[in-house]
Amino acid sequence: MGALAVFPERIASIPDAPTARVALDAADGRLVASLRRLARASRAAPRLDLHRACALLAHGSDEAADVYGMTLLRALDREAARTVVFHAGHNAAPSFDELWLLRILRLFQGGDEAGARFLIAGRVPMRSRRMIAFLAARFAEGLDSA
Repeated sequence: MGALAVFPERIASIPDAPTARVALDAADGRLVASLRRLARASRAAPRLDLHRACALLAHGSDEAADVYGMTLLRALDREAARTVVFHAGHNAAPSFDELWLLRILRLFQGGDEAGARFLIAGRVPMRSRRMIAFLAARFAEGLDSA
């Protein structure tokens, strides 16, 4: 016996999926566009050894933000519990994953490392959380100086 036969009044009252666009300010819109550009470039890059990449980047403190961003996105592509979705185009509404990463970067920029690490822990396995947090923090730091 299906749910429609047992609970027809509940099925009828379930709202449709939300279709509201998330409004981003200009700075967040530019950051999402930058993340989309880096995501496209990182998809074409070769496979990444996360431990080696973090070790190499840890010694160079003057690396450009794009290097950290590209490495972060490549690592997330490999390490996240599910695929991280980036939309194409500048006018597309931000995906949940784009907003998730945007929030992590803004938390690191605001000095809320615990909040950023909490968000990372929800999507990244324990073995990779520290390195993902390192890359996100360095990327956010590079955004501040840019």
